[in-house]
Amino acid sequence: MSEEPPVEPDLSDPWRHSVWLYGLRLPFSFVLLGWITFAQALAPSFSLEIYLYTLLASFFGLVIGAHYIDVATSEKKFSPYFKVPGRRMLYTGAAFVVLGALVGVYISSRWNALFLIFVGIETFAAIAYPREKPRFAHSPIFSSSFMSTEKPASLLSTMKAVSPLGIPFG
Repeated sequence: MSEEPPVEPDLSDPWRHSVWLYGLRLPFSFVLLGWITFAQALAPSFSLEIYLYTLLASFFGLVIGAHYIDVATSEKKFSPYFKVPGRRMLYTGAAFVVLGALVGVYISSRWNALFLIFVGIETFAAIAYPREKPRFAHSPIFSSSFMSTEKPASLLSTMKAVSPLGIPFG
């Protein structure tokens, strides 16, 4: 008897036992956090404090927030596998996006005001992309651009001033 492949590659053990655990999308999320680590390693100077705040903002806003919004707004897709908590998961995701944005605003105010550009892009993307509203937010061009902003954002957060030397690494 052949088993049909899951709707998502990470819809397997141990994540399939809880919709809240699955919502973290850990395999994908570790890749995202890895890119942030890589970008911090390329930065002109390394600050453990900035790195940890960047990871915290990404974890709250993108790992928890965006993924919970995705699961909550894709109930039809996930209902064969989970009892999706709907609005509760949606509101939890939105709250975590706000927490991530607040950490991003703190990073901007403390180290580099231009970092607010990335906070705005990622906050919008964390809410719009999983909901597929507005429609352009789920286009290949938009998704590839917002999913690549963590590298230049990580570099920018470590710079006291914008340097053209950081541009090739983004």
